Amino acid sequence: MTEQRDGQKECRRTLGVDAVRVLGDNIASEVTRKDIVALIMEIVDRGANVQAGSVLRELSAS
Repeated sequence: MTEQRDGQKECRRTLGVDAVRVLGDNIASEVTRKDIVALIMEIVDRGANVQAGSVLRELSAS
């Protein structure tokens, strides 16, 4: 059970740092592939490749 809670915390942190900051005001059904690519590229451009992969993984799972 602790691992699940830790995973949820990590997911919230991962998405909160980047995805919610950029996409937070949008309705989920209106977010496009182009929006996601732009978000991921912004993260990659700052040199955070692992974070970009984590954000992409979490968004793909949701």
